[in-house]
Amino acid sequence: MSRNVFIDMAHHPQVILDTMGQIESEMGQVQEKVSRTKRVRRMGCGWAFALLALGAVLFFLDTLLGYGMLFAALGVALAAVAVVMIIVGIIAGARASGALGRFASQEPQFAAARQILQTLRDDTGRKGRVVGWLDLTGPQQREKQVRTGRTRSGKPKVYYRDPWFQVKIKLVDGNLLRLAFIDKVKTKSDYQVGHYTQVKAKLVVNPALYRWNPIPAGTLPLFGANIAEVDGAVSLAADVKPGNLPVREVLGTLKTIYRHLEPLGPGPTIGSQSVGVEV
Repeated sequence: MSRNVFIDMAHHPQVILDTMGQIESEMGQVQEKVSRTKRVRRMGCGWAFALLALGAVLFFLDTLLGYGMLFAALGVALAAVAVVMIIVGIIAGARASGALGRFASQEPQFAAARQILQTLRDDTGRKGRVVGWLDLTGPQQREKQVRTGRTRSGKPKVYYRDPWFQVKIKLVDGNLLRLAFIDKVKTKSDYQVGHYTQVKAKLVVNPALYRWNPIPAGTLPLFGANIAEVDGAVSLAADVKPGNLPVREVLGTLKTIYRHLEPLGPGPTIGSQSVGVEV
């Protein structure tokens, strides 16, 4: 089973989380299949080598006793069956392990997206929804190329841009949140030589409900984050290592941004929900 995850989002967060739960359940079944295949392969290899040994004995007896190649033919047949059993076991195990390995490489990104959706779930309201995608098919694809060139030695180099998690959420208090994780990858001669993840967020503030107050420097949980405010939209940008996605810090920074929104009057707030909880 191959599993390259792509989820097109246009639903309430809980619906998306249910879909992600189904994917995890499928991969759990693959894990069981891998374990079962390994056990069967070990047993099959044992029987296969036993058949090979028996075939060799029969061939030796035929040579020694001269039974007109009867035992020899039987020995060759047993050896052929043994070889087929070994090959089938290797192929089955490789396929199952390959599917599991692909998902394992995607699991940090998958877990990051799930944590964000779980945290922001209640802030969409009962009828709210998330619009966007989770694309874990990988960055090195032609449609994700942004630039190509040559090194000084003439080797080809390619730059990829992969927005693997991108969502737009209309929050229950009237504000609009856009959040994206974008992988930037550089390759030389098809070998990856550079890789980082860009975190981008934009909170479009409802001017009828809130006024933005600037955040003091050095108070953001996300290291290296830059905050800017233009025409009522508060933007967040940061570059992070791809293997260790700081999801808690991203959510904590969104929480800090919300703490610096000053309500202009009574109305719905998010303070007890996603970015207000302890992350």
